[in-house]
Amino acid sequence: PTIAPYLLPLFTAELAAAFPRVKFVVKEIHTAAIVDGLKRRSLDIGLLALPISDVELVEQELYNEPFLVFDCSSSALPTCIDIAHLDYSRLWLLKEGHCLRTQVQKICDLSSECQKVDLNVEFESGSMESLLRFTKSNRGMTIIPYLASLEMSPEDNMHTIPFAPPTPSRSVGILTHKFFVKRRLADELTNIIQRAVQPLLPEQLETQTLSPL
Repeated sequence: PTIAPYLLPLFTAELAAAFPRVKFVVKEIHTAAIVDGLKRRSLDIGLLALPISDVELVEQELYNEPFLVFDCSSSALPTCIDIAHLDYSRLWLLKEGHCLRTQVQKICDLSSECQKVDLNVEFESGSMESLLRFTKSNRGMTIIPYLASLEMSPEDNMHTIPFAPPTPSRSVGILTHKFFVKRRLADELTNIIQRAVQPLLPEQLETQTLSPL
């Protein structure tokens, strides 16, 4: 759910054109459901944050996506922000089960300041759009993947702040079962996605990749 709205529109038309005789069915589900579906062979391919580190599954990295801070708590924003200087008492999160929530908590773990406060909101919605709206209306802050910022209005983009290096990021990739046989499709999907996404990502940064699990 934190990848699909921003990634799928970038490549689905080209994928359909490349395989006109293949019917693609896309399901927007959480990481645990993707892993379960692949292992039960009810899904062919998963697009999700890596690593998963399961011996039954094969991982292929597509791109490395940095995180940004979406800060509506002040009109005077810095040009970049250090992890240690985030106001964790104003941080809004998605509900349990989202890999993005886990990754944000890992960002918090990198800061000793995070231990001094409790994360004050458990957001009981799985929608990134709703998370951003509530963050704005409550003058709070949240952490978003880079591709999400490309969909924002110019006004909202004024509230996005990059992290100071090393920038926390996530690895997004393809997951298949080790006995998956439609290898040409997976390889072409990899090529199509990388061609679509790489030009949109910022230039190579000093990053630290966070595990989703």
